[in-house]
Amino acid sequence: MTTEAPPTAPSPSIEERMARMEAQQEIIIELLRDNNSRFDRMDEKFDRIDAKFDIVDEKFDRMDEKFDRIDAKFDIVDEKFDRMDEKFDRIDEKFDRIDEKFDVMTARIDTINHRIFLAGLGLFTIVGAGVVSYVVNLIV
Repeated sequence: MTTEAPPTAPSPSIEERMARMEAQQEIIIELLRDNNSRFDRMDEKFDRIDAKFDIVDEKFDRMDEKFDRIDAKFDIVDEKFDRMDEKFDRIDEKFDRIDEKFDVMTARIDTINHRIFLAGLGLFTIVGAGVVSYVVNLIV
């Protein structure tokens, strides 16, 4: 058994190393250019997407303004309905007072009618008694 060192490849010369490094640098530069152009295209796409989002954002802002105006109009209408409701409450209170007065007047009229009935009944009784005595006097 011999202990020989494995054969080694002859070391490349400096020119060969420089040529290999230059080739690697050119490959790296070309890859970077490709990636830069890809990044540029992606950046352009993102710019277009961003522009679209800006347009959508503007539309939402306009819609927001419209909804604010509509909301303000509804607030005005709400206030008008509240005032109308207050008026109806006052009118309802007036009708309640009129209804109370009507009930009092109805009670008074009922009392007067009752008195008239009683007076008529009393008169009829007096007149009836007189008629009966007159008829009795005629018969006798």
